[in-house]
Amino acid sequence: MVFCPNHMSYLDIVVCGAYLPGFNFFMGKMELTKVPLFNIWFKTLDIPVKRESIRNAHNAFINASEQMDQLGANLIIYPEGRIPDDTPNLKFPFKPGAFRIAVEKQIPIVPVTLLDNLKRFDSNNLMGSPGRARMLVHTPIETKGLSMDDIPMLQQKVYDVLYLHLKKNQIL
Repeated sequence: MVFCPNHMSYLDIVVCGAYLPGFNFFMGKMELTKVPLFNIWFKTLDIPVKRESIRNAHNAFINASEQMDQLGANLIIYPEGRIPDDTPNLKFPFKPGAFRIAVEKQIPIVPVTLLDNLKRFDSNNLMGSPGRARMLVHTPIETKGLSMDDIPMLQQKVYDVLYLHLKKNQIL
């Protein structure tokens, strides 16, 4: 599967890594290899991406696809590409990479709504508070029979699920 959570805090990485079901790995920005704690993950299983390099990004997606096959692992990728400047709002349109992998492999894409991580740790001002960190893992969206032409529709479907649950839980 490809898990697609919304992104509002660096805490998202910890919560998804600890609580999403299955054997998973991340694809994330190269800068995380320099952050204490996150660099431990990114030196092992995860795949860093140098976003400003088209060639590096392309190679990272090839590596992710191969790693999924070799390890039988799920990919966690934040389709917004980064924490939006106006978080908790969703950055749309989503980056196409997660959707491209799901369609190429004909595997489900799973929207994941993270509700409380901004309150627990605001990455912009490095402030936080204790409390719960709710995560909603939604029904997988099948990609069997879909083509690359269907990527915009898939992006919209995932966005709609995330937006609905953020709005319903009064995050937006």
